Amino acid sequence: MKNKEKVFTAIEKVTGISKSEIVGKTKKSKITQARMIYYLIMFNYKNTHQDIIESVNRVAHASSIYGIRKIIAEMELYDDVREMYEAIQNEL
Repeated sequence: MKNKEKVFTAIEKVTGISKSEIVGKTKKSKITQARMIYYLIMFNYKNTHQDIIESVNRVAHASSIYGIRKIIAEMELYDDVREMYEAIQNEL
C-alpha cells in the first residue's frame, strides 16, 4: 500500500498518537480522529477503501467510508481538527 508508513509517521509526529494506537480498537476521540485522518489521506493517495481498512485491521470497508465523511464534516466545524489535518499534510 502506497505511503502507509509515511502517513503513520506524520500522524504520530503531529498528534503524538502511535501507529499501534491507530490500528488498535480504542474509541477515544483523539485516536479516532487520527484514524479517520489516516483514512482520508490514504484515500487521497488513491488507495481503495478495502486496502485502507485492511491496513488498520478492520473488517468492513464501510468503516473507511464513514470515517472519511465524518472527518470532513468535523474539519468544517472545528478549526483544531482542520489545523491538525493540515499539519499532518505538511509533514508529508
